[in-house]
Amino acid sequence: MTVTQSQNVVAAQKTGGDNRYKYNNIELKKLFFDYSGLIPFFLFAAIFIGLPTGSVVVNAFRGNSNEWTFENLRVAFGDIYFTSLIGSLQLGFTSALTGAVIGLAISYAVAISGRKKLQRVVATARGVFANTGGVPLAFFFIAAIGNYGLVTIGLQKIGIDIYSGDFTLFGFSGLVIVYLYFQIPLMIIVTYPAIEGIRNEWREAAVNLGATKTMYWRYVGVPILTPAFT
Repeated sequence: MTVTQSQNVVAAQKTGGDNRYKYNNIELKKLFFDYSGLIPFFLFAAIFIGLPTGSVVVNAFRGNSNEWTFENLRVAFGDIYFTSLIGSLQLGFTSALTGAVIGLAISYAVAISGRKKLQRVVATARGVFANTGGVPLAFFFIAAIGNYGLVTIGLQKIGIDIYSGDFTLFGFSGLVIVYLYFQIPLMIIVTYPAIEGIRNEWREAAVNLGATKTMYWRYVGVPILTPAFT
C-alpha cells in the first residue's frame, strides 16, 4: 500500500468516525426532544414525592439525638402500630377483593344485556361514584347511616334498627361498605372495556373447535380479563 493509499484510508476512517459522531448527536437530540415533555413531571415527582419519601426513609433510622438506630422500626412493628398495620391490610384486601368480584359481575351483566340506556346510565354513575372519596364520602355515610343518620332514623321509624346487633359504621364491616362505594365503580371502569373487547366470534370459534364453556373461559376469556382485573 502506498503512502497516498494509506492517507486515503486514514481520511476515510476519520470521516466515518465523524459521521458516526454526528449521527449519535442527532439521535441524542431527537431522544431529548421526544421526551422533553416529561421533564416537568419528573421534576414535580422528585420534589413532591422523591424528597419527602427520602426524608421519611432517612429519619426512620435516626433517633431523637440524631443518631442511627433501628429502634423506630422495632416500635413500628410492635404493639398498637403493628395491630393497626394488620388491620389496614385486612381492610384493604377485603374491600379490594369484594369490590373486584362485584364490579366484574356488574360489568359482565351490563355488557351482555345489550341495553344501551342501561349502559349509558352505568357509564355515568361509575364515573361519579368512583371519584367520590375522602372527607365528602365520610360525611355522606355518617349523615346517611351514622348513629343518627337520616336513613338510620327513617328505618327505626318503621321498626328496622341496623344498630341492634354488632354492626357499626366505624367498625370493620362499616368501613368495608364505605370503601365499596367507590371501589365497585372503579372496578367497573377498569373491567368494562375489557369485557366489551371479548368478541362473540371467539366464543363461536371455540365452540366449533369443540371447546366447552369452561374451556373457553379458562383459555380465552380469563386470560383476556386478567390484566384488567389485576
